[in-house]
Amino acid sequence: MLGMPTLSRRTFQGHRILVVDDEADLVEILAEDFSSYGAEVFSAASGQEALAILDHEPITVIVSDVRMPGMDGVELLREVRRRFPQAPPYVFLLSGFADLKPEQALALGSQALLPKPFDLRSLRRTVAQVLKSNDSQRD
Repeated sequence: MLGMPTLSRRTFQGHRILVVDDEADLVEILAEDFSSYGAEVFSAASGQEALAILDHEPITVIVSDVRMPGMDGVELLREVRRRFPQAPPYVFLLSGFADLKPEQALALGSQALLPKPFDLRSLRRTVAQVLKSNDSQRD
């Protein structure tokens, strides 16, 4: 595919990724995958837990489920945009439901909305593509 970045075991080196989902198995899978490509990975089981991490850790990317108890992924996205207006982390939302449309997620400030179940390779490439395009804009 044209325009897709080549991924190496250092694709996410220097990036700090926060994975937020109330499904512990999925968090573990995503954390292992991103770390195997060089990212430093943090995990949270809820939006509130994610905000506590963001208070103390500079995060580059957030990958968050939409539906979670307490603060959901959309509320987390809104709060992230409010707290970090100048240099917000890139936010990728995951959802197994059709209650949020991709264009709505983009309008809220998300980089992408991926349906669950998702292809791990596709998620990895989507995140890498956003990071690469933004790195090249800074050069």
